[in-house]
This record gives sequence, C-alpha cells and structure tokens, in this order.
Amino acid sequence: MAGRVTMRDIAEKAGVSLATVSNVLGGKARHASPQTIARVYAIAEQLGYVPVQTRIPETKRSPTIGVIVYSLTSPFFNAALNGVYAVCSRLGFNIIVHSNFGREHREIVSARALVEQRVDGLIFISSSAYRYDDAFKCAVEARIPVAVVNRAIDPDAAFHVLIDNEQAAYDATQHLIALGHRAIGHIHLATKGPGATQAAAERAAGFQRALAEYGLEYREAWVKPELISNVAVSHDVIAYPNVVSMLSSAERPTAILCGTDYLAVGALRAAAALGMRVPHDLAIVGHDDTVVAQYATPTLTSVRVPMEQAGVRAAEALIHSIWKGEKLSGSEILQCELIVRDSSVVRFSEDMITPTPLGNRSDTK
Repeated sequence: MAGRVTMRDIAEKAGVSLATVSNVLGGKARHASPQTIARVYAIAEQLGYVPVQTRIPETKRSPTIGVIVYSLTSPFFNAALNGVYAVCSRLGFNIIVHSNFGREHREIVSARALVEQRVDGLIFISSSAYRYDDAFKCAVEARIPVAVVNRAIDPDAAFHVLIDNEQAAYDATQHLIALGHRAIGHIHLATKGPGATQAAAERAAGFQRALAEYGLEYREAWVKPELISNVAVSHDVIAYPNVVSMLSSAERPTAILCGTDYLAVGALRAAAALGMRVPHDLAIVGHDDTVVAQYATPTLTSVRVPMEQAGVRAAEALIHSIWKGEKLSGSEILQCELIVRDSSVVRFSEDMITPTPLGNRSDTK
C-alpha cells in the first residue's frame, strides 16, 4: 500500500467501522468480539500500520498503566487483569489493555504502541510458554517501570510475580498419597518442544518429588505429557484417549493428577466411559480451579492459583515505584491452595491419613 497506512485503511480492509479500529488499537474495545479484535490486529500488522504518537500536555495527563495480557478470554489470565484493574481503580490510575490472543509475536507491537502512548508503567501478564523478550526489552529501554506476572525474565530489570507451581503439584500429589493412593498417574501439558511451558515443567517436577519422597514408583506408562498443546484442540478432548489408554492397561493407577482442570474433565469422561466411579475407583485432581471445577460431575478437586493476587501485587509494586521514582526489580513467589471437592475424597474424616516422607520415618536407616 502506497503512502502511510491509516486507521481508515485498516477499517476498510477489515470491514468494520473507523471507530472500532480506533478502539481496538487504543485498547478500549469493550464491545468488540474477540474475532473482530484479532482481525483488526492482524490486518494492522499485515499493512504495516504505525500508530501516531499523541502527545498530551503533562498538566492535563492522568497517570496511566499499560497492560499486555496473554488472553482476554482465558479465566486464568483474566483473573490477574482483574487484580490490576482493582488496584488502578482504587489508586486513581487509568489502564490501557492490549491482548496478544496467545500470539507471542504480538507482544512487541503492543509494547511499542504503549511506550509511544507514554504510559507511566507497563505490566506483562504472560504465558510461561513465551520464549522471546523483545517486548520486555522495549519497555525497559524506554526507562519505564515494568512488572511481569507468571513468567521469569529478568528480576534485576523488573518486578516479577511468580507462582510456586512446583510446590502446588507436590501438595496435590501428597493429598492423593494421604488418601492411601500408591499408584498415581499424571497427565500434563508439554514440558518439551515448541508448546512447552515452564509451569508444566515445574508441576511435573513437583509430582516427581512427591513420589520420590514417599518412596512411590514413577511409572512412565502412567504419565502422559500433552505434547500438542499448541494445536487448537480442547484439553479435555486430548486428555480423553490418553486416560483411556492409561486406565485400560492390566496395571492401572488408582489416582490421576492433571495439569489443568480441562485435562481433568477429559479424565472424568474417560473414567465414565470405562464404567469407573470417581472417586471410589479413581481419584482425580485438576489444576487452576477454574469455574469448570465447581460444576463438573463430580465436583473437581483442584489447585487454586492466586492469579488475581498476582495482578494486585504487580500493580501495587508498579504504582509504588511510579510514586517514589524508584527502580523496580526483584520477585515475589505466591503459594497456591488445594481446594478439595468430590473427585478425590468420599468422606473427608474417614479417608484422610497422615503420610510420612521416607526421610522422616523412624524405621529409615
């Protein structure tokens, strides 16, 4: 396209109004559908659109924080965004939100746009699958305070709020051991390859640590890594055949730890298809404590991840840095909470026992 690309050019190609394009690129598309937002961003990138920097006189300018979030439709990431909103509203800060819709390459476009809009600080609510730090460097080099949620990049250059996924999976596995389970399977997201996430690797490590500390066998046949998480297929659909295979063998686990609630739903479906009762024949534990955990049948025991608290801490630290004019750095690790429901325990008082790790047993030499 000859000459400078304008918002009108994008609107014509996308088949939407100029106002819609303006709102989407300005992070204010409250009423636009995810499909429209994604189409506008894609066409803007295709045409090579470069936003015009709008300079607002300092005397009239309200303090503003930019947020780049992995997805606006994911309850997991949206919880952190809610935390940021709550703090900014309470402390009188405006907020501009950009979403990548799971596309890492979009982060740099959003970061450049927010820097050009001269936000006072920037928060990244990222997937731990992200591998590139160009957007992060763009913000740091602009000399604005930066906070990162859910991904470790550089604690010397920005404040990080991280989740203790390893301990969370350990605690969930320990819960199953406390119920008397000694044959425990694990189905999780990818820990290797292009779709791998740091969170999945940490959760897998926590599972293995619990088995080792309690002297239980790690069986490869009972561990199913979900290796195609970058494909647009629901986790429960992927989990179903893996769990059916796991449970159809001569030796099968009596409990399964799942890396997400949606993987756990697939496990519930597989158990039902094989005529197994949950939790009587098979105990199942999920992760993330999404709304599906409360409405699954039976209700799903799950690890509650404090993403809203993570958003609160990131926003509080960022605004404190802006007010004080101080360098923002360091990290904070938040603990998860296991929410026990019907998929793992029949009767709490009678089924729970207190397990002892091998290293703490009096009969261990």
